[in-house]
Amino acid sequence: MELTGPLDPARLRAAAAEVQRRHPALRATFRRTSQGTPVQVVLRAPRVDFTEAEVAGAGELDALCAADRRRGFDIATGPLMRWTLASHGDRHTLITTAHHSIRDGWSMPIVMRELMAHYLGEPLPQVRPHREHLTWLARQDRAAAHAAWGQALAGLDGGTLLATGPAPHEQEPGRLDLTVEGSTSRPPPAASASPPTPSSRRPGCCWWPGSPAGRRGHRHHRQRPSCRSAGRGRHGRSFVNTVPLRAALRADEPVGDLARRLQLDQARLVEHHHLGLVDIRRTAGHGELFDTSMVFENYPLDVAALAGGPPRRAPGRPGRAPRRHPLRARPEASPVADGLRLRLHHRPDVLSDERMGQIADLLPNLLRAVVTEPTTPVGRISGHTAASRVAPPRSAPARRTSPTRVPGPNSSSTRHAARPTPWRSAPASRPSPSEN
Repeated sequence: MELTGPLDPARLRAAAAEVQRRHPALRATFRRTSQGTPVQVVLRAPRVDFTEAEVAGAGELDALCAADRRRGFDIATGPLMRWTLASHGDRHTLITTAHHSIRDGWSMPIVMRELMAHYLGEPLPQVRPHREHLTWLARQDRAAAHAAWGQALAGLDGGTLLATGPAPHEQEPGRLDLTVEGSTSRPPPAASASPPTPSSRRPGCCWWPGSPAGRRGHRHHRQRPSCRSAGRGRHGRSFVNTVPLRAALRADEPVGDLARRLQLDQARLVEHHHLGLVDIRRTAGHGELFDTSMVFENYPLDVAALAGGPPRRAPGRPGRAPRRHPLRARPEASPVADGLRLRLHHRPDVLSDERMGQIADLLPNLLRAVVTEPTTPVGRISGHTAASRVAPPRSAPARRTSPTRVPGPNSSSTRHAARPTPWRSAPASRPSPSEN
């Protein structure tokens, strides 16, 4: 978070300490008993990891952020959240680094709002105990959830994986930003009598990276149980869950119908998203089911509320996180009317610049096909670019960082930070259940 104007570091440190005191999850550590059972231990009064640093410019700030990411965490001792205030004259950058086990995208806006409110001397809302969420979870029908996921994942012959091992230690993820114009408009009325598919589902039906028939991807589901309803109470901890998305490709099915079918399949599973991924994997009878992900974020971040008074909040720097998944997509609304912005994170050791370039060329066309040509059969949508059909294999080129343009009927811009795997075409015939 970037701040401008006079700033009192001591007051900001005190605000960070108060936020940590208010939320037990921010004081959590994770250890094992003498029998090897993992347990969560909430510390009564851990130290606040708050560091001040002077930087000479953007280069030193980038180096400071990179060094902070490399520090990692000792989950047995904590704290699992730290703050670094980097100052350059009257411009300040507050760097917040946290372990994902104690916070997610829903809780971080709460943490940041409370931080600034305490700094400004404003009253803080009452904290709702995490036990309310645990009580809600205990009321859910786990047997019904196991049965629903077992039916949804029946007949799988294994997971869909791009990587063959863990990411190299300290490897920074690559990033590719796409802005795709003409990807969110509704199809002409004559194209289909069925209700239009929400734009959030369209990228999902195009997420077919790398594996046989592009069989499965997954998405993150952010739980919002009744205990998190609007009101004064707030939770400052992680509520994230990750669930699989299974896509059975049928060559003769119109791509618009595929998108609607995926939407309906997921709607039937929504009430069972509380089941943890470990339990879902156990029900499916396999180990890892996927290593690609798609995340739709709708976090309650009110930028105006964060900028309630001095110091004044300036546009922030993008967050960074280590990625164990070889490929991760995050769609969001584009400032371009009738457009979609995609941020792709990837592991450079799995996906070369060349392969990322193929996805950058192909994905906009796939998205437009779903929107503008929903009656096209899945089997007729190419999973390869023209260049990839004729170009001989070659080693990955050096990473390019200059912006490039994505070719296509509508101008789609690409901000390059590295280049994902070629998309496979749909099978030529209707797959059998074992190929789903």
